[in-house]
Amino acid sequence: MLCDSEALLLESRVGEPFDRVVTSSTPDGVWERIFSPPAEGNLVQGMAKREAGKRLRVNLQSTNVDHGFSDPTCVP
Repeated sequence: MLCDSEALLLESRVGEPFDRVVTSSTPDGVWERIFSPPAEGNLVQGMAKREAGKRLRVNLQSTNVDHGFSDPTCVP
C-alpha cells in the first residue's frame, strides 16, 4: 500500500505508462514497484504468472489518496 502522499503524487498521472518491477506474487495478487516516483501498487489486471523480479510495463488505472492506493494494469 502507498502512503497517501505517494498516491497524491500519482493522482495527476492516471493513464500514464510506467516501467515497474514485481516485488511479490501471492494467490491474492501481484505487487509491483515503480521507481520514479517511488511507489508500490497491486496489479488489478494481467497478473497471471508474474514472478518477483520480473519487469513490467503498466498503465496507472486509478489512485485513492484517502486509502493510499494505486491500481496499475499491464500493457499488452
